[in-house]
Amino acid sequence: MREFGTQMERVGISIDTRQDKETQPKMYFTSEMWEERREEASLYIQRMMRGYHGWKRVDGLRKEKKAKEEEQERMEEEFRKNEEIKHKQEIERRMHPRTKEDFDILYEELEVKFPFHLKHRFGMVLFH
Repeated sequence: MREFGTQMERVGISIDTRQDKETQPKMYFTSEMWEERREEASLYIQRMMRGYHGWKRVDGLRKEKKAKEEEQERMEEEFRKNEEIKHKQEIERRMHPRTKEDFDILYEELEVKFPFHLKHRFGMVLFH
């Protein structure tokens, strides 16, 4: 019954040692060494977590900045399109006037640009 304890070889007892494993004692840890190792491990974990939270925050700020820039670009594009539409409408109003307001705008522009020509050459005074 070898599993229940150790048996020393002696006269009359032969022990098979072919599957035996020899082990070496490991280094002994004192309580101070254990505390030092725990302190190092906790500092390492704190460093890694602080770095993780820092990168996470920076990534959030980058995403926020990118979203703001995209919103600004979208608003500028919308404003530019609206201005372009207004410009085309103004050109259309001047090229093909249909309402009284369209004609009034044209007469005002004529009077501002060519007051001398309208007054002296054509005898026209449009507004007083």
